[in-house]
Amino acid sequence: GVKDYFKKLLQKVINKIKSFRKKQEA
Repeated sequence: GVKDYFKKLLQKVINKIKSFRKKQEA
């Protein structure tokens, strides 16, 4: 459904932000 789609999309964004922060810290 639409909710599942947005949940997956949100997780992708969160993962990108987390990986981006790790690169900034390094």
